[in-house]
Amino acid sequence: MMTKNSDKLAHYFSLELKFIFALSEKVLPTVDVQFEQLRRLCLSFSQNDLPIHEWYPSASSIKKSLLSPAFENDRVSQRAIDLENDRDDMIRTVGVWNGREGDGSAALTLMYNTMGVSDVSFSSDEISSLKHYDCVAKIIEDALQIWPLKIAEAAPFAYSADLKLFPSHSGVGWMLYLPNRIEIEQVPEARMIKHVKDLNGTEGTIIISEIDGPFYAENPEHVKAANAIETRLADLGLLPCYADLFAQIFNRSLKLRISEDEEDEG
Repeated sequence: MMTKNSDKLAHYFSLELKFIFALSEKVLPTVDVQFEQLRRLCLSFSQNDLPIHEWYPSASSIKKSLLSPAFENDRVSQRAIDLENDRDDMIRTVGVWNGREGDGSAALTLMYNTMGVSDVSFSSDEISSLKHYDCVAKIIEDALQIWPLKIAEAAPFAYSADLKLFPSHSGVGWMLYLPNRIEIEQVPEARMIKHVKDLNGTEGTIIISEIDGPFYAENPEHVKAANAIETRLADLGLLPCYADLFAQIFNRSLKLRISEDEEDEG
């Protein structure tokens, strides 16, 4: 018999977003530029119970973080920039959170890597507006106007960690963006697909496994639907393998660095 506590757990809504892309330069953008791109994504979240003025910069303690918001007067605050003390010339991560723990909490990081995969990671617990598939798909669309994404995944952590079919490959979960035009006839198991374009005009597809409500890792039907789409994409050769993608991005970054070094020497 299901208890009240287990019933609550079965319907607890958590969401993680993971965006993967590659930088087009061999030198890290400035901290200001990196934070501004993070701010642009936060503007998209502001339509979903996460006001732009309620994001706080990462700091050595919660008290220090909450002293002032990361974004003020339509720009990144100087304090947020000053708190960023990572001096690595190849990899830098900046992050913000909404000052809450437990229900209603959210955190967002942007990691730039000049020699490999760059990514955006978002996690949240029980944010009501994010229970609507169209809101989450819109965030992915907005992110595509900031970065030329190779993959965008939206799923609860429990699904990505334990329930997707191929651990070494992307998982569909609630939705998966791929930079290819895919028709519904190719993936009839999908509940919906959306054709979108990134900032460079590259056409891609958001594949959505559930549209009647939020995706729950505890719901066997949701897991079954996502797994079926993964099987179909794998059969079509369209489900990305992380190792292959990461190697491709690394090799591209290495060639870019070598070619620019040769130009400098010439």
